Amino acid sequence: MNKSRLCVRLLIILSLLGVICCFISPPKIAYAASTCNVSVFQLVNPYTNIHLYTVNHIEIASLTGQGWQNNGAKFQGSMCAAEYGKSNAPIYRLYNPNSGNHFWTKNTAETSSLISSGWKYEGVAWYEFGNTSIYRLYNAANGDHYYTKNIMKF
Repeated sequence: MNKSRLCVRLLIILSLLGVICCFISPPKIAYAASTCNVSVFQLVNPYTNIHLYTVNHIEIASLTGQGWQNNGAKFQGSMCAAEYGKSNAPIYRLYNPNSGNHFWTKNTAETSSLISSGWKYEGVAWYEFGNTSIYRLYNAANGDHYYTKNIMKF
């Protein structure tokens, strides 16, 4: 079975299980690494199983000090809006004060819609970097989103 057919079948299975997948970062042409490159770390609240993604080491230290689990670097981001003459799309971070969930997107319309629905805009979390696609999965049970570069993991 070819890879694209397997991916389609996997997406159908995930959607039947209540996991919705959105492609948030299309493949890009690779370019040289730069000093702007940062690791995006994943933290998990052990009580709610809600995930948080950050490049901020102070935030990582603060949350792990409060009991969050640091699952390490999951993918790369950039702290530069442009490198080598190429624009990097900003990844916006929003917070839902009612659920405690965070949300990341590069889609400005989605950002505006969430803000008008009561989400708090927290700014640009990082910029896209490199040629790795990042996928967003939704857990309907707790309202959490999981971001990964490896869709085949699920």
